[in-house]
Amino acid sequence: MNRTMTTSLLKLVPTPADDALPGLTPARFDLRVQATRPGVAYESTRITASDDAIAAVCQTSALEGLPAGPWAALAIETSRSLHLAARLVGMSASRLAIELDDAAAAPESQRVPAGPGGRLLAYARALRVAPPRTVESAPSPFVLPVPYVAVVAWQHAATESDAKVGEWATSLLTELPTSRVAWEASAAEAGQTVCEWVISQAASCCSRSSTAAHCAG
Repeated sequence: MNRTMTTSLLKLVPTPADDALPGLTPARFDLRVQATRPGVAYESTRITASDDAIAAVCQTSALEGLPAGPWAALAIETSRSLHLAARLVGMSASRLAIELDDAAAAPESQRVPAGPGGRLLAYARALRVAPPRTVESAPSPFVLPVPYVAVVAWQHAATESDAKVGEWATSLLTELPTSRVAWEASAAEAGQTVCEWVISQAASCCSRSSTAAHCAG
């Protein structure tokens, strides 16, 4: 009788697939909920720009799928990084920008893994497929979420230009670059800040150019 009772209490429980286990589901990222890089501290930085300049930023950022503030902060930081890298490798900023656009065109990883790092890569993927947004207006002063690590760098760059941070930042928005979201996506895929990514890509470009020149000679 005991054996019969024991057998009747046994049940086979199917083992869930790995991707169904808690903590192993690939990360997801919604830019409409959070439009900034996950795991990064940000400092609110105010800049004053003309109504026309802000309207242009709002229009461009909406086409690229980001709110005006985060997009403007990214545009400024990528421009700062571009000019810094161009000086370091002795290349024109316009030529280097073309090289960086090519480098950022294809994702480094097609797969968003589960576990550590997945949320950052999910953010990168979200940037690459972000649909256009409805154009919204923004007030002046314009509030930008600046990565905390870049705040001091912006201050140094403004000092070198003999300008206040707001004036310096506003001057970098005049070109309204439209490819920098892909730079940020590539930087996230590489586990780098956007400045680190720009400088590393510039160094690689310079190395390729030197090798090509050596081979040609």
